[in-house]
Amino acid sequence: HAFAMKSQLWLLDPKPNLPSLVAAVKTGFELSEASHTPVMLQLRMRACHVHGQFVAADNRRSPYTLREAMQHPRRDTSRIVLPPASFAHEKEKVQQRWPAAVKFIQERGQRCCTFSFSWAKLAGGKTMRLVSRRGCSIASRSV
Repeated sequence: HAFAMKSQLWLLDPKPNLPSLVAAVKTGFELSEASHTPVMLQLRMRACHVHGQFVAADNRRSPYTLREAMQHPRRDTSRIVLPPASFAHEKEKVQQRWPAAVKFIQERGQRCCTFSFSWAKLAGGKTMRLVSRRGCSIASRSV
């Protein structure tokens, strides 16, 4: 999970069984929407051999359609990841996206799952926070 920590992305690491994989995909999309951050799904070797059936959820229509995007294009040059805008993006990760993800995890943990938080000190005084859930684990790092 070093690549997720380096990039400060959320990483879901489900257990290699079909219900956990399906739940991780759904939770990953919801976490991404809540925190405006990409979410990575790590599938280990044993997950390649999982087989079975599951009931798929209905597709959800996007609130912003392709027709609307073509009729009213939005160009925001501050969202291009080049300095000096990238410094604002890093600040946004720590001040907005991180708390939004923690809030999402805490709310979900109270409703349906058990989450546990643990801290680990890294070299240079940086702190890593590991958030694990039954069937999934989310790893990230703060600066």
